[in-house]
Amino acid sequence: MAQFGQDSLIASAAFAAYGVIGQLFTRPSPLPPSTTLNADLFLEMFGFPVQLFRAAAAILVMISVIRFMRSFEVERRQQLVQLQSARLREAERRQALRGELLNRVVQAQEAERQRIARELHDETGQSLTAIGMGLRGVESSLSPAEEKSVQNLRHLQELTDRALNELQRLIAGLRPAHLDDLGLPAALRWYAGETQERAPLEVGVEVIGSERPLPPLLTIGLFRAAQEALTNVVRHASARKAQVRLNYEVGQARLEVQDDGIGFDAAAVAANPDRPAWGLMGMQERVSLMGGQFSITSQRGQGTLIEITVPYAGVASEEHARAIAAGG
Repeated sequence: MAQFGQDSLIASAAFAAYGVIGQLFTRPSPLPPSTTLNADLFLEMFGFPVQLFRAAAAILVMISVIRFMRSFEVERRQQLVQLQSARLREAERRQALRGELLNRVVQAQEAERQRIARELHDETGQSLTAIGMGLRGVESSLSPAEEKSVQNLRHLQELTDRALNELQRLIAGLRPAHLDDLGLPAALRWYAGETQERAPLEVGVEVIGSERPLPPLLTIGLFRAAQEALTNVVRHASARKAQVRLNYEVGQARLEVQDDGIGFDAAAVAANPDRPAWGLMGMQERVSLMGGQFSITSQRGQGTLIEITVPYAGVASEEHARAIAAGG
């Protein structure tokens, strides 16, 4: 703006000189004051024609106008940059708020899973166990002559045992005890065994590097990602083998899930809004909450590889997230 003011002043002075001096010294004519103040007098006084002075003044006006018009352009560009910066900060703030919201949703979901699993184990599981023990006690008190009643009781015991096993499987699916008690590698091996029991799929688990304790959100996030990946393999891949690799690297953990299934066109699936891949989207959201990187490599007939890399300190603190949301 200072340059704009200086250029405006120069242009005004050049306009004044052009109007006063350039037009005062006109051609000689019988009308005063051109009889005295004319182009001949200007040439005699300054040694060059007044037309040259007019041309120089016009050029100076032109240059000054161009310069202060450029000042307008610079100001406009600065305003655009400031507007873009403000929009970027607003987008970052909204992204931080969205991430914090998703983080809290995931934490609430996991807490609710844990609560339901604990209540099912403590109440429903104990009730089924007590029913089974009671049925066995009733069976032992019956005489051999009451064979039909004994068979009915044994059938009820089988139903109770089946319901108890199903309940234990449901509890483990909600929140596997291996994850809290034994760590991520043990939980992955357990889930691989569970997957092999319910599907014709051979699942191997490989742990590379020295195991180290991870923050709870990283542990549950990596386990849920592996769980979702193996579920997708069972449902869609038509694979015979799957391999889960957990690599404890320097500064980060890498989880890979690879299968030898039919594969798919990952780009086409991602670009199809009519049939969103909710499982893949859920994994991507979890990985983004952990501050990690998610990639998927797949081709038709060549299987699928899912890679997840998360830093050990990938989960931002609540104070940091709030600071980002506040624009600090």
